[in-house]
Amino acid sequence: VLMTSRLNEVDFHCYWKLGDALINYSRKGIQKEYAFGNTPEQRFMGRWPDGHPIRELDVYQSAETKRAPHIRSLVMEEQE
Repeated sequence: VLMTSRLNEVDFHCYWKLGDALINYSRKGIQKEYAFGNTPEQRFMGRWPDGHPIRELDVYQSAETKRAPHIRSLVMEEQE
């Protein structure tokens, strides 16, 4: 098998970290701070070999995501 690419910080601190956090939260209810919420844990991308921090992720929320808590409370009221 040819090695066509190398692993880097994006693999570890973006794809795998966020993917693992989403799976863990959906199955076990853990690592919410990595999966959701625009938290420091979610945005952290690691450090370069010289120790300088890599630019954090930019996290955006859709208008529907921002409305979700309000919608959930309305649904709960209707069910009571």
